[in-house]
Amino acid sequence: MVSTRQTFGWGEAKWGGVAIAAEGFYAALNKDAAELGVSAMFRAIRPRFDLHVFDHVDSTSTQLWRMLASGYGAGTVAIARQQSAGRGQRGRVWQSEPGGLYLSLAMEPDWPVADAAQLTCLSAWGIAIALNNLGVPIRVKWPNDLFFEGKKLGGILTETKLAYSPAAELSMGAKPLGYIKQAVVGVGINWHNPTPETGVSLVKILESLPGSLAKIKINCLEMLGALVLRGILQGVFFQQRVGSQVFMKDYEKLLTQFKKPVLLDRKLLDQMVFSEESSGCETNPSQPSLSKEHLLSQLLNRSGEVVGLSEKGYLKVALKGTPIEWSGHDRLGVTAAKSILLFAPSAIGF
Repeated sequence: MVSTRQTFGWGEAKWGGVAIAAEGFYAALNKDAAELGVSAMFRAIRPRFDLHVFDHVDSTSTQLWRMLASGYGAGTVAIARQQSAGRGQRGRVWQSEPGGLYLSLAMEPDWPVADAAQLTCLSAWGIAIALNNLGVPIRVKWPNDLFFEGKKLGGILTETKLAYSPAAELSMGAKPLGYIKQAVVGVGINWHNPTPETGVSLVKILESLPGSLAKIKINCLEMLGALVLRGILQGVFFQQRVGSQVFMKDYEKLLTQFKKPVLLDRKLLDQMVFSEESSGCETNPSQPSLSKEHLLSQLLNRSGEVVGLSEKGYLKVALKGTPIEWSGHDRLGVTAAKSILLFAPSAIGF
């Protein structure tokens, strides 16, 4: 999943007028894993990264995709002092002023397409756990935001490229199976950069936690970058060890939206997942949308409550109020507990 190479990156950036090259981040990565918030079970793992530090890029993820196209592989990391076109969830712009941490990590997970939502969940969980291990009580706002006492500390955006199983590997008449060949996990965290009223920087958080171990250990941007990289992989390793079901239960413990109310408006319902196996709607070709539209009309403007996550990383919302008519909708993939609805990560903005 990560590169076995450890080459020093080209270029350098400046934070606070001090030149910082990739060597500083490598030095931080070589610190004792406990100082980076790595849980005891993963401290013996010593992943290697191929780091590249830039003064200014449009987006670290865009830069990393360019690097992957030119031959770089898994474990490559792009870090920038500033971004001019940082990307957030649902097409939003991520403000990327100097003083924040902006990095992207390349991965080659070879996961089924249906498991794509898990990648962001794994990354967010792993980083949050690393900070919690150092005494910083960070929670996760599903699917991709890190929060401290109701304010946003950072965000994660995962982008993927797909491939399909060769025809020779398929049974007669089977459809090609898609899988995630490459993924770029982009992370933005407020360090000491200016933040809006709804945001918070890690420096401010540490000032409010005088007894926190993190105030001693995470004392520079390089250490924060190392914590983020080890945190992402910590999430991946944990999921691989315990499986998706156990992982999602652990993730739910950090979830800010747990037991929160949800309004089922049209924008949200457009992203409803009709099957745990597929994010698409499996309908009868001769009547492709009637059952779906009938079902959605019954759900529109109803209220629900967040009750957790599915194994694949979809948000689970329990429908409130009078039961609706489910007859005839089983073929849409709605076959589990009738009152539980699933939503894809791109849908939620509450």
